[in-house]
Amino acid sequence: EVTLHQHGTLRSILDTTDADDNFHDASALPDGRGLLFATHHRNEGIDTLSVWTPETQRKDIFKLPGRILGYPVYSNLGYILFCSILPQSNMQFSKIWAFPFDLETLKKTGPKFLLDEKGGFSLTMSDNNTLVYKLPETKTKSHKLAWLGGAIQEAKYPERGFVRDMIMSMAISPDQSKVAFSTADANSNQIWVHTFESSTSRLVQTSSSVSSFSSILWKDEDHLVYDTWGTDGLFTWEDDLRRSTPPRKISKGLSADLSNDGSQLLAQGLPRWGRHSVINLDEPESEIKVLPENLTDVWAPKFSPSQKFIAFVAGEERKDSSIYLTDYPHGQNRFQVNKGLPGKQPFWHPSKDLLYFIHTKENQNEIYSVTVDTMPDVQLSNPRLEGVLPKSIYLGTPYNPHILEYHEEKKQFLFIEDQTPDSAVFKTIRGNALIIPNWRPRDPFKNPEATDKEASGSLP
Repeated sequence: EVTLHQHGTLRSILDTTDADDNFHDASALPDGRGLLFATHHRNEGIDTLSVWTPETQRKDIFKLPGRILGYPVYSNLGYILFCSILPQSNMQFSKIWAFPFDLETLKKTGPKFLLDEKGGFSLTMSDNNTLVYKLPETKTKSHKLAWLGGAIQEAKYPERGFVRDMIMSMAISPDQSKVAFSTADANSNQIWVHTFESSTSRLVQTSSSVSSFSSILWKDEDHLVYDTWGTDGLFTWEDDLRRSTPPRKISKGLSADLSNDGSQLLAQGLPRWGRHSVINLDEPESEIKVLPENLTDVWAPKFSPSQKFIAFVAGEERKDSSIYLTDYPHGQNRFQVNKGLPGKQPFWHPSKDLLYFIHTKENQNEIYSVTVDTMPDVQLSNPRLEGVLPKSIYLGTPYNPHILEYHEEKKQFLFIEDQTPDSAVFKTIRGNALIIPNWRPRDPFKNPEATDKEASGSLP
């Protein structure tokens, strides 16, 4: 906090503990009483609402395991309102909830009740009880796998034009015969494997807890690595496509990338959110190695085919537009790949240390490549333009960076095409937020308790 008119020094009033990663979406309690916010527990997700006052310090007041909570606000009628979203879906809709809350005892005094089943993930409340919350996108996502470049006779769409609700992540298999990808609808996520030669796709995983933030990675031709987000937290798994062995839980945290030989897993969230560690999959009992302190800003890291380098961007929120390399395993040096050429979503050639990245200029997305040489010292070529991407390309998110692959035999890029209809005109008519003046709860205690279950036992 800081007293602005006194030009005071910024000081921390609330620090994380070993059980926390960070805090989100803080709002003020009335009359300077304190703060209301969402807590991100370590390896458990953002599933808890907390309050802080100078007298009581931090106090957790509500927990909804397996959900992402956000934007808690206090109504002077004696209620807390908040958003929740399901991380095992396409996250198109957020539920808007409220529960009665005693400002004196800082305790939840009754069950939660539903205000809107299909809101957006953002809300605020004024002192005179005007409620404003975001409305969701109404257009259902429409995604396809598509080829860029190569022979004209090659089918543009591997799945023969089959449309998915949403494709979040993909990876071509080591022998380049298949692509694994994750899809999502409003209720669940799925993992599919498509075989190029037969043009067939099969569903390989329908776990109710597959995370929307999951990378889909190949350990070898028969094993996939993916992530789940459930009531017990975030975990990385290895799954046998032949079904000869059950899925194996690897560790807490989220998978970020796998080395070409399938032995080294880069995991995010170990030892805490935003930090990365390397897990040896061939020696499950070996020590997990945390990346060095000078690499605490690493985000969306990817191994080079030679395993001599890791490519990454700086920070979850991107502190700059650079793409970096560091030497692996020591991480002593940092090289900037794209000087003067803002870039995003770096990815490697499947068999050589050739790094691709996307550059956006004047509403046009281009693919550039940089060759990485180590003879005698590390040398980077100047970025080379490889081609222009269609405007319909899906560019992923900070949490879904595996959205472009290069097929060496076909000499084509595989990408995700976004065919979602443009909703700009509809937004002009409908707007993108709902304003409710003088908000009042409507018979909250007569409503049946909703299906989203709170943590067993009441928080104090």
